Parts: sequence; C-alpha cells; structure tokens
Amino acid sequence: MQTGIIKNYDISVEGGSEKSNYFISAGVLDQKGMIIETGFKKYTLTLNTDHKINDWIKFGNSLNMYSTKRIGNSDAYKIALRKTPLTRAYEDDGDYGRIFNTELEHMH
Repeated sequence: MQTGIIKNYDISVEGGSEKSNYFISAGVLDQKGMIIETGFKKYTLTLNTDHKINDWIKFGNSLNMYSTKRIGNSDAYKIALRKTPLTRAYEDDGDYGRIFNTELEHMH
C-alpha cells in the first residue's frame, strides 16, 4: 500500500472579436493509486470556435479529445482484501508469495 495522490492541471485561453470567438482548453489528471504500481492518467484537449458571417448565418465547431491510461491491475485492492492471513506475502527466497491451495486461500 501507499498514499494515493491526485494531481489535476487545467489551462484555458479564450478570446475573439465581434465576428469570431474561440476557446481552447487542455488538462492532465494524474492519479497515483493506493496499491503500489497502480494509477490512472487522463489527457484532455478542447477547442470551440464560432464565426458569424452575417446576421442570419453563423457556424462553429466543437472538438473534444482525450486519452486515458490505467496503470496496474485495478482489482488488486479487492484481491488483497479477499486473501486470508494464511497466504504468505513473501517466500523464503524473497519472491512474492505463491498460492498453493486456491480453495483455502479464497482465490477461486
């Protein structure tokens, strides 16, 4: 286990004139999970524009993009809670504990 940390960064710019407007936004979400080597990252980008040709014609667009990445196994915490104290955390040779009896160790 470790202390989970969430970092969230956003930046935006907007402007325009009487006939055109724009809005651009970018963001990053970086979450460090409670289980070592787990987490989540998300990157976002937004672009909105409006253009007025005359009093009765106006057009615009809206573009939203994002990318996400999960790090590690999100079920690791649930699996750890279900394990019994009979399961060894480490073997004698220093490797992580192996499961020898799935019924006894609640891993079925």
